[in-house]
Amino acid sequence: MGRPSDRAAAALRKKAEAALKLEHDGHHEEAIARVDDLAARHEGSALVLHLAGLVHDANASRLCSVDNEAAKQHICTALGYLTKAKQLAPNCIGISDLLARVLFMAVKDGEAEKEAREAFNIASPVDPADNNVMYNVRGRHSTRDQRVLSCRKSALETISAIERFRFDRLRLVREVLELDTNGHDGAREAVKKAKAVAECYPSSSRAQLLSAHMQIQRVRVLDPDMDRRPFLDRIRTAMEETIAGSFGCSLVFAMFHAKLCFVLGLYDAVHFECVRAFAIPEPVDPKLEDVPPDSVQGDTFDRRLLSVDQELVSLLDKLFLVADDFRCSMTSEKQNSFLSVRLVELQEYYDKKYENYQWAAQTISDALSFINKHNSWRFWICPFCAGKKFPNPGSLLEHMNSKHLQKLRSVFDSKLSQYVIQDDYLDQITFYQDSEGHHFFRFNKTDYVFAHLSVPTEEMSIAGVQEKICERGKEILDEISVKLKRLPEEKLSAEFDKARPEIQDLWHAFVRISMLDYRITIVTFAKPFIWTKLLQCLSEDKTASKISNDDIDAIFPRGEVHAEDNVGRLEIRPNSNIADVQSGATVLKYLPSIANENSASNLSGTLL
Repeated sequence: MGRPSDRAAAALRKKAEAALKLEHDGHHEEAIARVDDLAARHEGSALVLHLAGLVHDANASRLCSVDNEAAKQHICTALGYLTKAKQLAPNCIGISDLLARVLFMAVKDGEAEKEAREAFNIASPVDPADNNVMYNVRGRHSTRDQRVLSCRKSALETISAIERFRFDRLRLVREVLELDTNGHDGAREAVKKAKAVAECYPSSSRAQLLSAHMQIQRVRVLDPDMDRRPFLDRIRTAMEETIAGSFGCSLVFAMFHAKLCFVLGLYDAVHFECVRAFAIPEPVDPKLEDVPPDSVQGDTFDRRLLSVDQELVSLLDKLFLVADDFRCSMTSEKQNSFLSVRLVELQEYYDKKYENYQWAAQTISDALSFINKHNSWRFWICPFCAGKKFPNPGSLLEHMNSKHLQKLRSVFDSKLSQYVIQDDYLDQITFYQDSEGHHFFRFNKTDYVFAHLSVPTEEMSIAGVQEKICERGKEILDEISVKLKRLPEEKLSAEFDKARPEIQDLWHAFVRISMLDYRITIVTFAKPFIWTKLLQCLSEDKTASKISNDDIDAIFPRGEVHAEDNVGRLEIRPNSNIADVQSGATVLKYLPSIANENSASNLSGTLL
């Protein structure tokens, strides 16, 4: 008799085998109900969760060409089970590879490739049979090493399938682009086929960009006297709906959208999109998205990101020139109306409009709380206490003396000397409160705030500056600590008199570098806010004007596109509707039928 835990594990495995046999014998609904019930009652079993993912994946593959919505639901359910299974068994190649395949079925090829490569590179994998009852049901007696090798081969095949899938999409993109070189009729046909591609690949940013790109090309061949604005505005509206849904991490999408807004004269939207793009924490590699393919320069990921960033900066430079001309055309009274900022309004601007700039809104909120409590914008920080704030150097000294540097207080007289703080950096700004207690600040000179169009970065935040200050502050305090340990108890001794000024000088240096002023940070946040208000005025002035091809060409330069000679054609029949091809069915043909116990294709003879 084995231990109770072993008997329970064996019993659970038998139940899992029975559920899998139901699926294998064609009792799909019953099998699904059985694995869902097992997964609900055994959430901590990687074996059960893997089985549930396997069965739902098999049903998704079976249904994707028949009932796309049902297939999508099975894919979504399988992803949930397999994600949990991987958390429980991160070193199981079989689970990670199946997760990659299901991600691929969901047309998340970037995530799928990452998952498949991680699966292939697992250094010390567990025995795949530990988490897969397929080996028992099949009745095979392969060794652990053979099972591991088979799963690695499957992961490698998954990677190859994704690469082939991407290559075929590139072929399709290039064919559509080549159509556009065949005159007026070619442009019309290119738009039609690009739209079909976008409908077929809703999760592909490149497919969506291809459609938008071809529509802009089509706008160019309209009657020269026609206003391009209504056509471009429809493209923009569709793009903004797409960004909100799927492509918030796409730099290429953001750049295209920003350029389109520029042509339309929606300058505040241009600024917003550039700021949003710069704040994307983990952008998608532009080489997976650009239209035409390889139009983003750079042989490494970092260089490609830099290339897009440079284009965004160039667009901001154009925006600055247009906006500065507009500002200079204003009366002095109108210009001055932009120079006052209410801090609560500034906080709301970053809190509600910029999702990736919550840290800026939080900094302003902290500043308002601090000024209301201490009647000061300045504070000093303790680098040993996670940046704890003190409203004056005296309270900082008492804290250091009691918590970190005993005897520090002894080197100072009973009355601490006053610290002279230079305010030169605030000469251009006036901070004040209105009669209702609301905090404002005003730029004293127009040219100061409109010197350039700026974008705040986290390095400008209190937290960003504080980290560097704490690092330097600790170095100075370490020097003070060494000297305090050598300080004699007798205050009237010559050694004490000699050490006192050295320690005092070090302390004064620490006080100078450990001071922060909320106003300095807030000023950097205010410039984009003021620019947005100016750009909104400019946009209102611009959106009534007519748009010509010259306006489009200034932002989207014309360029000849040549399909590569060694790329074969991917036929789309003139009368076919490519959107009828479901995404799951489209990618399924790329997944090889591998004779291992981890592939969904082994569960049903109807799959591949």
